[in-house]
Amino acid sequence: MSPGQLIRSSGLACIVGGVCIAAFVLIHPWDQLVGSEIARTARWRTAHTLHFVGALFALLGLLGLYARQHDRLGTLGVTGFIVSFIGNAMFLGTGMITAFIW
Repeated sequence: MSPGQLIRSSGLACIVGGVCIAAFVLIHPWDQLVGSEIARTARWRTAHTLHFVGALFALLGLLGLYARQHDRLGTLGVTGFIVSFIGNAMFLGTGMITAFIW
């Protein structure tokens, strides 16, 4: 895969990730956060699967953003990328736990 294809693919991954995360926020049963029964509903599973998929695609998209900008980042930019990558990876882990383990 050429660098140009990687960058275009990562842009698409960012779009898909953003749409899935937005759908997660819209679908999630925010009015029923108490009790274990909510995690057994189809709405919960759908929302948290979107959470997981969205975070996964956003994480892949971040790699393409880094590939595109790595020449011009500097110390602060690299630090920002690392913090963003770690935070998104933790968000991905939370989505996996809430979608598939609970």
